[in-house]
Amino acid sequence: MIKCVIIDDEPLAIKLLESYVKKAPGIELVKTFDNPIEGLQELKQLDVNLIFLDVQMPELNGIQFLKIMKGKYHFVMTTAYQKYAFDGFEHNVIDYLLKPITFERFMICLDSVTERIQKSIKTEEVPKTENQVNFIFVQSEYKAHKINLNEITYLEGMSDYVSINLGEKRILTLN
Repeated sequence: MIKCVIIDDEPLAIKLLESYVKKAPGIELVKTFDNPIEGLQELKQLDVNLIFLDVQMPELNGIQFLKIMKGKYHFVMTTAYQKYAFDGFEHNVIDYLLKPITFERFMICLDSVTERIQKSIKTEEVPKTENQVNFIFVQSEYKAHKINLNEITYLEGMSDYVSINLGEKRILTLN
């Protein structure tokens, strides 16, 4: 079960996302916040793995919030502005929902979220054996990089390349 939080300074946006979460299977809303600073303070006490996060908020915007969290949760950005998409994806957000958000688009997003969270859970559950190698070396930018397997959040195929995502860091290598 995906447990989520909504952080948005717009009450109507919160209500819309709440209604979508109630209709969707496999996801539960734990709490909503209309103030990102309150959300930041209370998240430590909540058992959640997904945050729907607005970008444009007073005092602390969504991008600043992502930087503070440093990959501790899975994020979906929600905003009326396309111009923040690149910033969001640089912080490994799963999806970027443009307002007004339709239920169809929300469900497509939820499929991506479910897939990413299941992959991260499977990675955590791999039992270790005595002879198991826990790292790999990859070539990128004329250098060999040693990567601990437990630091990989996900891999992304990009034509002739593979993007190895390590929370905040990303390494691009040839297939």
